Amino acid sequence: APFVKPPLNMDYGLRVRVGGSTFINRYCMIMDTPVADVVIGERCNIGPHCNIVSVGHALGVKERTSQRSSNGREIRIENGVWIGARVTIMGGVTIGEGAVIGACSVVSRSIPPRALAYGSPAQVIRILDED
Repeated sequence: APFVKPPLNMDYGLRVRVGGSTFINRYCMIMDTPVADVVIGERCNIGPHCNIVSVGHALGVKERTSQRSSNGREIRIENGVWIGARVTIMGGVTIGEGAVIGACSVVSRSIPPRALAYGSPAQVIRILDED
């Protein structure tokens, strides 16, 4: 079973799945939607004050001022991923198995398996050894 240190803020929770042995530290926020999955794999570690944001909005003036201007995009965090403190993960992103995301990063594009990535926006620095 996953272990979550409170408080954890979540909008709906309808399509959020968290794998076994995953640890989510305190003050994390999952902004999920009823139309997009947020999947967190097994054996992941998520640092404190992280934001997982699957909801987005149109940028055009007409679209964003309409009554229904928000949309949802899937987020996938695969098995064995480590996410540092205060990381923001945006919709439409997959973080590959065994990847490590450095603290205070903004992940707006997918990260390959076993990659070390950090920055704003997060950039792949190198691929980690399998050992």
